[in-house]
Amino acid sequence: MPTKYELNEIYLQQVAIGGFASTYYWSSTEYGNSSAWLQYFVAGSQNDDVKVTTFYVRAVRAF
Repeated sequence: MPTKYELNEIYLQQVAIGGFASTYYWSSTEYGNSSAWLQYFVAGSQNDDVKVTTFYVRAVRAF
């Protein structure tokens, strides 16, 4: 999974990349022991949430 920074870069290029839903995507960047950062692919905001919450992921091979 991409880091918080990488996921924001992907968000900025989402039209060129394609295939994104209008929802939140997990990053691999943790926020404490039980939370991680999310990217909202509608408005571009980044928030944290507990890791047990279900959201989308987008795998990256290399960045």
